Amino acid sequence: MASNDFRNGFTTIGQAFRLWWDDWSNGVLVSLVTLLASLTGLLAGPAILAMSAVADDLADGLRTGIAGWWEGFKRTFWQGLLWGVVNLVLFGSAFISLWFYTQWDTPWSPLLAVILLLMVVFWASIQLLTPGYLLAQEDKSLGLAWKNSLLTLLASPGYCLVACGCSLLILILSLATILPLILGTGPLLALISILAVRDRLAKYTNQNDD
Repeated sequence: MASNDFRNGFTTIGQAFRLWWDDWSNGVLVSLVTLLASLTGLLAGPAILAMSAVADDLADGLRTGIAGWWEGFKRTFWQGLLWGVVNLVLFGSAFISLWFYTQWDTPWSPLLAVILLLMVVFWASIQLLTPGYLLAQEDKSLGLAWKNSLLTLLASPGYCLVACGCSLLILILSLATILPLILGTGPLLALISILAVRDRLAKYTNQNDD
């Protein structure tokens, strides 16, 4: 079972890369618009969710590009705004605390820093799946999307280790260097989220049918 989850995880990554490459030119433009909107801070959530809406269309065989991004931005604005603000506060607080622990010269500081870093990675993994669930759910509740993302991590650790691990690696490289941002890796991350959620929902549906 675990080996199947690992294999399915790599299959999802491969599918995401193929779709992303086939629509690369649109993806670069969408990534650039998303990046510019995200520089405002507050619009980061809606912009990223709009990019995920384009990825959702692409997974259905539709290349909507900038027009799809704008439509998704308007349609998911409030959910994206709430999602972005919450994460801005939480990640900001976490990194301030992490900096504080590294400056705090006590025997417990390294342990506290490691625990906090693990919590950040776990929360970031949940956020990588959240756009996929927000777009897949009939109920567009952010709380429900977080719950479903958490349950997916717990129910499919092998699959999520591959899917979320690769996403986090791409994200770190994108933030650390400018080249991945120029190449438009944002839509690739969105595609991984969309395809991962679809794969897990299909698996859980088949299990329930059996």
